[in-house]
Amino acid sequence: MRTEPAPLPWPALLCVALGALGLALLLWRGSQAPRAPRRATPVLVGGELRLPPLEGQAQRLELEHSWVYAPLGVTQPAPLVILTAAPTTAAATGAAVRRALAEPAFVLCPRFEAAPLGLEETRALPALRRSLAELVERFGPYVDRRAPTLVGVGDYARAAIALMLEEPPTFAQALLLMPPAERWSSSESTGYRQRGGQRVVLAVSAERCDDAQALEERTRSVGLRTRLVCGASAATTTDELLEQALRESWPTLLGRSTSPP
Repeated sequence: MRTEPAPLPWPALLCVALGALGLALLLWRGSQAPRAPRRATPVLVGGELRLPPLEGQAQRLELEHSWVYAPLGVTQPAPLVILTAAPTTAAATGAAVRRALAEPAFVLCPRFEAAPLGLEETRALPALRRSLAELVERFGPYVDRRAPTLVGVGDYARAAIALMLEEPPTFAQALLLMPPAERWSSSESTGYRQRGGQRVVLAVSAERCDDAQALEERTRSVGLRTRLVCGASAATTTDELLEQALRESWPTLLGRSTSPP
């Protein structure tokens, strides 16, 4: 005697339906995210080599080891900004960086797994290398990796300083926002300059401006091109200060400024 299989109870059916919906949403999000074409072959346009426009519908992309803000529509390699910030605020801070930049750029926010005070020696560089590897794998020729700009925020400026001191030629320009003064000593700034560091922008709140002038003078005295940016008022938020600093110092960070430091 043939027996019909018993129908699935409604909770099981609901779980199957929700699972299918979740998979569909995941696939849809992946299709909207920017990605370099498989064959991004440059073509000659008006005497200049151009890439196919970088396509996608979502600027912000979450990868395994980082968050990325991609410059949709670019046809040439775009500058790279590497942001070291607290995991809880990295996405919002990355958006502030994007708003402030004077030109399309990639903003890479590595995921750091350690507390800020433990980042210097053990986690900063490996975390960054993992982030860079997946960025290059996804966007390849669209990323200008020749001179990345390093941006360190608050306690996570410690990670930025660690990276600067580890590989000065790679991270030859940096913006340090509210950096701990004890982590940017005279010996560290001297070593950074001697091994290839070039430009440093210091950004501090309005109430710390007077104290930071000594830090600026010490950094400039070792031969680094230096700029100090102070918050407009005591009410200036961290993201507002970051936007202000980037707008004022972006040509300096890229080495394009012709005015005195």
